[in-house]
Amino acid sequence: MPTSDRTVPEARIFVNNTQLPVDLRADVLDIVVTQHVEGGDSFEITFNTLDSNNQRLKWNDSTLLAPGSVLEVEVGYQGNYDSLIVGEITGLRAEYPNDDAATLVVQGFDRLHRLRRGRRTRAFYSMKDSQVAEKIAQDLQLTADVEDTSVVHRYLLQANVSDIDFLLDRARRIWYEVRVVDKKLFFRRAANNLAAVATLTYQQDLMTFSARLSSARQVSEVRVRGWNPSAKAAILGVGHAGDETTRMGGATLGPVLAEQAFGVQTTAVVHTPVRSQAEAEQIARARYNDIALEWLTAEGEAVGTAAIRAGSTVKIQSVGKRFSGTYYVRRAEHRMSPEAGYLTFFSCVRNAS
Repeated sequence: MPTSDRTVPEARIFVNNTQLPVDLRADVLDIVVTQHVEGGDSFEITFNTLDSNNQRLKWNDSTLLAPGSVLEVEVGYQGNYDSLIVGEITGLRAEYPNDDAATLVVQGFDRLHRLRRGRRTRAFYSMKDSQVAEKIAQDLQLTADVEDTSVVHRYLLQANVSDIDFLLDRARRIWYEVRVVDKKLFFRRAANNLAAVATLTYQQDLMTFSARLSSARQVSEVRVRGWNPSAKAAILGVGHAGDETTRMGGATLGPVLAEQAFGVQTTAVVHTPVRSQAEAEQIARARYNDIALEWLTAEGEAVGTAAIRAGSTVKIQSVGKRFSGTYYVRRAEHRMSPEAGYLTFFSCVRNAS
C-alpha cells in the first residue's frame, strides 16, 4: 500500500466473533500484537476502566473480557482490514496508578498456548517429525499444515515436557518453525525463500533501521557425527555452501564471505543423537542454514504494515548496498494507540550480501 494511503489507521477488536460495543471501543488506549516464528503470538490491549463522572470502575468485572474468550485484532487503512491475531484471552491485569486513570490490560495468546498446558510422557514409533506434529495438532483439535520431513525415526520419547517444548525441540533440529494461525498449526521449514511482502525505504515508510554484519559464527562446514550401533559404523553428515535454500537476493553467502576473509572454519555437532545417515545430513544442512542467517541481523521501525509478520520476508531499500536487500522477519510487533498511531517494529535476518 503506498504511503499516501496510510493516513488514518483503524483497528477492530472482536470477542467471540462480535465487535466490541461502542462504549468499550472508546476506552481502548493501546493495542500491542507480538508475533514470533516460534513460541506463539500474543496480544495486550489496554482499556481505560475509570468512569470519571461517578468514579466507578467500568470494565474490571466485564464478562465479555473473560479468560477463554476468543479475541481477534484487525488493523487497516481506509476500511481495508487485515487480521493480526486470533487468540484466546488468558489473563487480565488491573493497574491503579496514583497519578493517572485506572486501566485494565487484557492479555492473551494464539492457540499455541494450549500446547504449553501440562506435561506428557509418551513415545512415538516409526514416525517422521511432520507426523508427530500432525498427531499433536489432532490431540489439541487443531488442523495441521505441515511440510514433510522425510526422515522416519524408529523411536522418539516425549519425556515429561509440554507438547510445545517437545515440538519446538524437534523443529529446531531440522530448521523448522512452529506457528498457530487461528485453529491451524503450521510445522514448516524456515521460509526465507518467499517473495517479500513489503518494500520499505529508509526515511519514507522505514522510520528507523539498525543492522549488524558479523562473521563471528560463520563456518564453512557443519559436521554432525553419530554412531550406528547396528552396523557398528560411524555416521557423518555435512552441511556446506550449496545446501542453502536461498541467498535471499544477495550475491555471496555470508559463510563464503567469512571463508574468503578468514579461511576455512568448521564446527561439529556431537551432542545431538543421530541414528541414520539421512538424519545426520538433515541436521547438518539445517544447522548450516541457521548459522548462515546470522550473517546480517537487523531491527526496524516502520509505518504500520500488517503484512510484516513473523515468518515473512521484507525488502529494505536505501540503507547502502551492503545492508539493502531481502530480510527474513523473525519477530514483529504491531502497536496502535491514539497518540502514536500505528507502527510496526520488527527483527530480521539475512544470509548474504
